[in-house]
Amino acid sequence: MTKKWMCCCLAVLCWVAAFAQADKHVLPVEALLHTAQPVTINWRDNVFSIADTPYNRFPQELLKTKDGLFLFINGSGRLYQLLERDTGIQLQRIDSTFYSGYNLGSFAFVYHDSMYSLGGYGIWRINGQLRVYIPQAHSWDIVPLNEEIPVLMPENYNSLLWYNEEDAKLYIGYSMVRNQAVKHSTLNEASFDYTVRYLDLNTKDWHNAGMLNNYFKDKISLIRNIAFTPWGQLVNFGDKLLLIDYANNRLLHLQQATENRIRPVLLQHPTTNLYYCIDSTLYFGNIAENRLHSLQLHRRDFADAGIAVYTVPLSPVVFFTEWIGSTMVILLLLFFVWKKRKQRFRKTKLSTEKPAAIQATVMAAEPLTEHTATATPAAAPAVLFSEKELLVIQLIFNNYRNGVPTTIEELNTVLGLSKINYAAQKNYRSNVLKSINAKYSLWQNTGDKLIESKKAETDKRIFTYSIAPEKEAVIAGLLGSIAI
Repeated sequence: MTKKWMCCCLAVLCWVAAFAQADKHVLPVEALLHTAQPVTINWRDNVFSIADTPYNRFPQELLKTKDGLFLFINGSGRLYQLLERDTGIQLQRIDSTFYSGYNLGSFAFVYHDSMYSLGGYGIWRINGQLRVYIPQAHSWDIVPLNEEIPVLMPENYNSLLWYNEEDAKLYIGYSMVRNQAVKHSTLNEASFDYTVRYLDLNTKDWHNAGMLNNYFKDKISLIRNIAFTPWGQLVNFGDKLLLIDYANNRLLHLQQATENRIRPVLLQHPTTNLYYCIDSTLYFGNIAENRLHSLQLHRRDFADAGIAVYTVPLSPVVFFTEWIGSTMVILLLLFFVWKKRKQRFRKTKLSTEKPAAIQATVMAAEPLTEHTATATPAAAPAVLFSEKELLVIQLIFNNYRNGVPTTIEELNTVLGLSKINYAAQKNYRSNVLKSINAKYSLWQNTGDKLIESKKAETDKRIFTYSIAPEKEAVIAGLLGSIAI
């Protein structure tokens, strides 16, 4: 009895110790200040108070070098160092930048303890400029590249980008091209280039890795960037955690047991917006709420999903070899077709030369018989949603769970309508929504609509879309059966 009591006490003590360690209160800014190595931080918010206007409303990003922790004002060149004082964290401006408004949505990162800013929107175009901060001059300078590739980090984190400082490479899954200074034949001023590229930071050259797989093209708006791990870009896709391994051209997914263990911890707070990796440890939290947690990730936690990220372009040698092989195959096929036709022509010629009596005998030897073919009636088709319809349902369902309505622009992106005119967009979008509602009514034997539209609160001329709360369980069951 005594042994059992002691074992129970020991187990309770171990559980309490583990629980206390997991919930240990860690301040994110202090943790980053005391981190020795450079860190690539996925965080964009506006929580630090800055007196200067209009920069106090610009997005803020954190950069960690061996020299300290810095606050970058995205959309400008302003840079502040975070200093730990007795009165708390203080911001000290270290740059003397005058110009702004040329790099909104740029990607800020640290390479070899220098701070860089890539791309962004401003002066009526999306640019692909690489800029580096020069501490001695207290200003930014341009870094020449072999070509300018537009880079833009969307505010909703729907980006395909992975930076790996160890390999000195920065991958992008696609580019948005927009230049308002040039005339366009359509109303849409932006177009998408789905070429997967990587920037070699050693040589400062862009390289083509291939064309983005069709699997990703229609799902970009559903992908939410989380963090840059040593093995690839960790993203949240619907109800799944995926790893985009650009270097090895493959998509990985968490093992089911690991996902069941990690997902509730990682996504338990909807306000979590701070993510960064140090080796295999993933840190996540919220600076405004002064919370920071961590969990361990391992490469063995992920399994190959069997989906390539991009299609690798053929080398000139391989292309020439395949061209020669294809040409030979076509010539052989043409030869066989010619030979077959020649044989058929000879047979036809011989058959026409037979006497009519012989042909009549042959026909008489084959009496006509009646054959009855019973056609089996086709079964009533099941209600099947197309891939486009499922993507629309997934988008609206995810936004509903996040408490936000779905906009027309998001529907256009999912349906691939960005390059067509407004009237065609409206007609196609309306047909898809009507089809979804009709199939849902048939499926559920009801007159209710699955997708409801209402006028936006900010502009009554614009409609937004959502689903009713009572339909959540049915749609969750439908989407849960779809494999990645």
